[in-house]
Amino acid sequence: FGDVHGGAGELRALLRALTLIDDADDWRGGQTRLVSLGDLLDRGPDSRAVMDLLMKLEKQAAADGGQLHMVLGNHEIMNLTGDLRYVSEAEYAAFAADEDPGMRTAAYAAFSAELIREQDQNGPPPPPTDEPEPTPAELFDARFPPGYFAHRAAFSAAGRYGSWLLSKPQVLTLENIAFVHGGLSEAFVSESIDSFNVRAERELRELLTTGTQLVAAGRLPRWQDLLTSGPVDGTPVPPSLLELRGALQFDRAGPSWYRGTAACHPLIERPRFEAVLEARQLDRVVMGHTPTNPRVIQTRFEDRAVLADTGMYGSYYKGRPSAVIFD
Repeated sequence: FGDVHGGAGELRALLRALTLIDDADDWRGGQTRLVSLGDLLDRGPDSRAVMDLLMKLEKQAAADGGQLHMVLGNHEIMNLTGDLRYVSEAEYAAFAADEDPGMRTAAYAAFSAELIREQDQNGPPPPPTDEPEPTPAELFDARFPPGYFAHRAAFSAAGRYGSWLLSKPQVLTLENIAFVHGGLSEAFVSESIDSFNVRAERELRELLTTGTQLVAAGRLPRWQDLLTSGPVDGTPVPPSLLELRGALQFDRAGPSWYRGTAACHPLIERPRFEAVLEARQLDRVVMGHTPTNPRVIQTRFEDRAVLADTGMYGSYYKGRPSAVIFD
């Protein structure tokens, strides 16, 4: 199944329709192998509930002779690295009860100090208008809603969800079928899927470690995306971080981002796609990431490319829960 985007109700409805879970959300799929194509997160309100459900089903399926697999989508990578543009306020609120008040107090003190530094650097504030100026506390709460800091802790490398996500591959192969979030670009003509997965996990962990160390040392700003934020003091970004930022997995040709197989004209994409299939000895590739139009499962290239993102989170994508079934 494709992109859930916080639609826990839609995912439950789909899994019940497939008789994979019961009314208590427990696994009833026996030896079925269930594959998530990534993008469990963002946009919708219930990303945490989606992850909790799949983490539970992962254990239950294994105990029953089945398997639950997941590949990372670009939104999982974004949450891990700190790109939070699409996290809804309701998602932060799901973590509010876990947030240590002392954590917010310390963050507010740092935030206030940064505001003072900015005012000193930028000179006096502009003349007052009819609209009241937001207070530092209001600015802080708007920038960091309740639950923000517990959310970030949970998505750290050692956090409950961060550690789970970091254990997942970006490309999965089962019986000559590749399951991937975005697609397989021409990069996979020369690189095997296994070697890419090993390298991508190592690079992602190194990025998080290096970025955290640079933030702690005051060289990178707090609370910003590790893939894009510039240095605090104007010095160049360390070469080690630049090299990690340039990795394939963070590029538009990376498997969690690539849209060519889903969207490019067949005259352009067919030779690239067929070259990847031949090099990696694949029969077909199943992918999410690019919502189909109309919102139903579609195929390209004689059914060898299967497009499975049908806009499950209907409130945003106006789609429906769908699954690709190999029986």
